Order: sequence, then structure tokens, then C-alpha cells
Amino acid sequence: ADGATLLQPFVSRSYRVATGCTCAPGWHKVQAPDECESKTALEKFWCDAYRCDPCSEGSSLDSSTCMTCGGPNATNIFFNEATRECECTDPEHVLRERDAHGALLDYKVCEPCPSGTVLRAAKLVADGTAEPSEKDKYFCEPCPHPSMVVHNHRCVCALPTDNDPLYTEVGVEGVGAGVTCILTAESLVVNQPRLAEIEFTHVVASLAQSSSSA
Repeated sequence: ADGATLLQPFVSRSYRVATGCTCAPGWHKVQAPDECESKTALEKFWCDAYRCDPCSEGSSLDSSTCMTCGGPNATNIFFNEATRECECTDPEHVLRERDAHGALLDYKVCEPCPSGTVLRAAKLVADGTAEPSEKDKYFCEPCPHPSMVVHNHRCVCALPTDNDPLYTEVGVEGVGAGVTCILTAESLVVNQPRLAEIEFTHVVASLAQSSSSA
């Protein structure tokens, strides 16, 4: 159907299957219950529970309604005609369409991510690990360590211009505990080569040695 798109598919090692359909960005759902009562629908055990109608601008993430991009005087948000989505002029800002209680706003807005968080869409692009979805533009992901700051869409323990950083980054993302920060003074101690001292007690000679020496 026009304006419809597949939901994020379920993926396994052997197959992938779509979990359903929803309206594409810039389209909104219109309930169509009469189509489910038709003879054809009853015979095929399938029907269109809704249709997708175009919006003049963007639509909510759940496609339940149309939404404009920003208020009358907004300058940090715009409507992308190609993608039919609202976008922030600042690539580090997050889109928001609901208030703290989950209710839809009158229009979509763009805001900076809170301190210690990074826009997930920008992080995925910077990492090159995955293609960001529309929902990723609405989520600020917390940094793994409270002392991290955001630089070039990534969480880092120290800025490149800091010649005497207080914290040093350790670990590998996705492996074990992942990436975190430790005090630079402690990291210097950890990286120093050391010799291990082993003390053997209660040593008993093996029978093989005793036999050969006899």
C-alpha cells in the first residue's frame, strides 16, 4: 500500500521476517474497520485494519498523527522533503515529540542532549557499526562512564587537546565490561612491567626422580 513500510524485521542466523507493517515517515494511520468486514477479507483471513494518508509535514513515530516541525519561530528544525522527516539543523541535537509524561507535543522540537549523553543516531554514523533508524534520532544514549564527555559524536574520557588528562580510556566496546575511564595516575601504575615472585612450600620429590637417581 502507498505510504506503508515494513517494521524492523526480526533477524536470526538462518532467516529474517518482518513483524508487521506501519506507515512510512510523513504518513499517518487512518482506521479502516469497514474493510475488515468485507466478504473477501473474511474468506482470506486478512484485511487492511488501517490505511496510510499523507501529512503536510512529518508524522509521529507511531504514525498515529501528523506533526509539524517546530513552532512558528523555530530555526533549529526543518522538514526534509526527500525523507518526509523532521530534522535538526545541529547534528548533535535530539528530536523530541513527547513530554516527560509521554503525551504528544503540539509540534516536534530539537534540543541538545543532556550532559554525559550522545545522540544515538550520530554515534552509529560515527562508529560505522549500523545504519541509524528514525527512532535513533529521538534517543540520547548515556556514556558508559560519568566522567566522559562527547567529542565528534563519541563518548571520550579526555579531549584530544588535553595534554594532561585526568582520565584515560581503557577497554574495548562490546567486549567484557566495555569501554570505561580510569584515573591516568592509576593507568600508569597498571601498565608498568612487574616481576612475579612465587614461593614453593611443601615440595615433595616425584617417584620418577627417585627411581632414576637410585
